Amino acid sequence: EDEVDGSEVLEALAEELGRAIPYVGGVKFAHHLLPCLELLSITDEAAVRDKAVESLKKVVNEMSYEDATAHFWALIQRLAGREWFTSRIAACDLLPHCVEKLPIDRQAELMSRYVELCEDSVAMVRRSALRALKDLIAVVQPNNIELLLSLFKSCMEGTDLISLRTLAVENSIALGEKCTSQQFHESVMPVVRSC
Repeated sequence: EDEVDGSEVLEALAEELGRAIPYVGGVKFAHHLLPCLELLSITDEAAVRDKAVESLKKVVNEMSYEDATAHFWALIQRLAGREWFTSRIAACDLLPHCVEKLPIDRQAELMSRYVELCEDSVAMVRRSALRALKDLIAVVQPNNIELLLSLFKSCMEGTDLISLRTLAVENSIALGEKCTSQQFHESVMPVVRSC
């Protein structure tokens, strides 16, 4: 029972940290919340991790472009580069929420990191990357749509994982809203038909 109580406490803490910006001195000091939330975002307990990721999204939405580039980008890099898969899952969930806060050169690095996560050896990470795709499609520069189409196609081809195939419909709709009719029929529809 202590373990259950402990995870409930961590879950509540992760949620409350997302509301703590006024208590650390305001938006200018929001980056001080990141280390605690980062630790909570890599836990094995999915409920704690999910609350921490939601709080991280709230914090980055409030951060200035400069602070997001300096602090949140470094957090994404650390999460995506760690060996344990839970940190890479958190990185997948956070990527779409920092794109608009980053300069163009960092957005290109972010896309490279996203490609790595889509090709991860752990199916749970690939599933998280595909789950984040529809959110990423909504915020990336138009010149990245072709890359996302290619990733979608390569991630879905040959997969027999039902959990990945169920994401095909959501991602197809999001891609259909951003790509040309020709791109949709050549890259998206064959994937949907195969699922």
